[in-house]
Amino acid sequence: MISKDLIPNIAHTQFITYVAAMVPPLAEALVTLYVPRDEVVLDPFCGGGAVLVECSRHHRKAFGSDINPLAALISKVKSTYIDVDELLEATRVVTATSIRNLNGSISFPEEYNMEYWFLPETIAELSSIIRVIKKCEVENTFSSDVLDALKVAFSSTVRDVMLTYRNEVRLRRLEPKDLEKFHPNAIERFKHRSKLIVERISSLPKGAHSRVEIAPVQHLPYEAKKFHSIIMFTAIRR
Repeated sequence: MISKDLIPNIAHTQFITYVAAMVPPLAEALVTLYVPRDEVVLDPFCGGGAVLVECSRHHRKAFGSDINPLAALISKVKSTYIDVDELLEATRVVTATSIRNLNGSISFPEEYNMEYWFLPETIAELSSIIRVIKKCEVENTFSSDVLDALKVAFSSTVRDVMLTYRNEVRLRRLEPKDLEKFHPNAIERFKHRSKLIVERISSLPKGAHSRVEIAPVQHLPYEAKKFHSIIMFTAIRR
């Protein structure tokens, strides 16, 4: 039997994990207690997007920024309502096309040491998925919001199928006894992660949208006195 540390707990997982994120109930309390409805909030360290999500859920206008491009992408996807039917169709197209086009892996620099972190068949599956997503992006097959959601699903899929232990901040490769039991299917994990995104996004009010910038906090592209409140969470290292 595979160790529970090798597979995410589906009942309690979000569609992507972000380290050192604000606890959602705290974000909800801050937004609903201190920010009037329809007012504007800024989270300059938006990270996993908890503040932006609660603003979207409770009809506050949300702006966010982060220096980490992945954080900005996650926050935007989590707090923006998109057409669920379009996302379901996009997931179907990407998965079906990925299965048909398992024709080799993307080339990576030798120093990336990909074979250490992924099985050869996993590299081929991930390569096929991202090729299809990029092709859809080039051909404008789906809206930019849907494509962003697919990218987030892909990002979390990569973490799911790595030869590493789960629920640890630092990457640690599986021990030989656990490697023997771990046989991930990247395309199935991508389908599952996309389904989680659909479930989360469908709970947002229609029209919910956050503006998220990739920018350092010292150089935010916002004018003075634009916001009613600034709500942020920072992790302090000792």
